[in-house]
Amino acid sequence: MSRLVYHGKTYFSFGSLNDWWGVLVGRSLPVVDCVGCGGCCLEVGHPGFFWNPATGGGVDPLWFSLPAALRSELEVYLDGLAEPDLGKTCVWFDPDLRRCRHYDYRPQMCRDFEVGNPKCVQLFEQHGRRELGSG
Repeated sequence: MSRLVYHGKTYFSFGSLNDWWGVLVGRSLPVVDCVGCGGCCLEVGHPGFFWNPATGGGVDPLWFSLPAALRSELEVYLDGLAEPDLGKTCVWFDPDLRRCRHYDYRPQMCRDFEVGNPKCVQLFEQHGRRELGSG
């Protein structure tokens, strides 16, 4: 939101409906879908197949059902890492479509990440929704 003072009167320009709503009621609109967001993918580096919180650690069983080409692609990526990639965009994230390139094969931790949970809202507010194709 930007503020403009003109002839002694203050005018506000809202960048989005969420900005307007936030000023009106003091909080953001609820996040109800992922379209144009992808905030949860922007800091994980790579799909989390190798530590599954649902099973208390270990390899996610979905790893073994991945097509060989996807498993190989991810293994090559991980073998080439010189340092941890946590905090970087997931290698499976498509910045133009703002979604996972291999959504049907995503790990359990991605499947369990609920739209609208507190971390989702935090990431949404941090990264915001973008027009598709804007990278």
